[in-house]
This record gives sequence, structure tokens and C-alpha cells, in this order.
Amino acid sequence: MTRSSRCSVAQRRADAWRLAAAAALCATLSSFSGLSQAAPETGALADYAALEQALTQGDTVSVQLDLGHCTSKDGNHSGPAVRGGTHIDSYLIGPDRTIAFIDAHRTLDPQNHPVTEYVRYRVAPDQTVTVSAAYAQEAAQTATPRGEYRCAIGQGIRFIALPVR
Repeated sequence: MTRSSRCSVAQRRADAWRLAAAAALCATLSSFSGLSQAAPETGALADYAALEQALTQGDTVSVQLDLGHCTSKDGNHSGPAVRGGTHIDSYLIGPDRTIAFIDAHRTLDPQNHPVTEYVRYRVAPDQTVTVSAAYAQEAAQTATPRGEYRCAIGQGIRFIALPVR
């Protein structure tokens, strides 16, 4: 094989590799941007009634939150680019049928002082979820509010049931 034919074979292989890498990158980026349609997630709860049923039958429910897809309490702007998740360990359903639960966890503030963060959730039968955040210093008697946001089930907040086995 001549040097020029070896180079052309190597060039074709390199071109094929670049094309495959570009296709893989495009597929990855489209999945992040939402351009590709993923199959519905197993156990996804589409509305208030499904959430209430899953909780009352004893299923473990995971909560996935993306405040960037929610609005501020006044509705004038989007929430911050903050995402997170938790499991519903305990809940209450009041006379107005609102499902209430909280996520409390210890962390550090920007100055490395221990604080407890609280995220309170109130899920209404009209498919809206009010998410309130607050934090408390180590020995504080009250929590300092950090914001309140409104999300819609399936937009900004998702609930996923994991049946008890």
C-alpha cells in the first residue's frame, strides 16, 4: 500500500469517527434541550388525584422540583434556576383537600455556619403547588423566608410513585 493510499484510508477513518462523534453529541444535546421526546416516566403522577391516591395507598412518592419552570408568588417572574428532589415521608390532607408536606435538611450557609433549610409544599386540587423556602440559624426560634413560588404539576414539579413491594 502506498503512502498516499494509507493517508486516504486514515483520513476516511478519521472523518467517519468525527461524523459518529458529532452524531452522538447532537443526540446527547437534544436530550438535554428537550428536542427529543422521551417516553413517559414509569410511575409519573399526572395530577392531584393520582398523587392523593398514591399517598393514601402507601406508595413512596418522589418529588422532582425545578423552580426555573415555576413563577414567583406574585406571578411576575420565573423562579430561580434551582433544581432538587425529595421523597414524601409524611403528609397531611386538610379539610380543603390541600396535601401539605415539608423537606427539612441541615446544610451550611455561605459563611460555613450550620443552618436548617425548610422547603414547604402545598399541593392544591386545582393542580397548583405552592413551594415556600426558609432557613433557620442553629439556635433560631423562627425561620427566615427565602421565597415562595407557584408551580403546576408536570411543569416545574413532578411526582413519581414507587409502589411498596
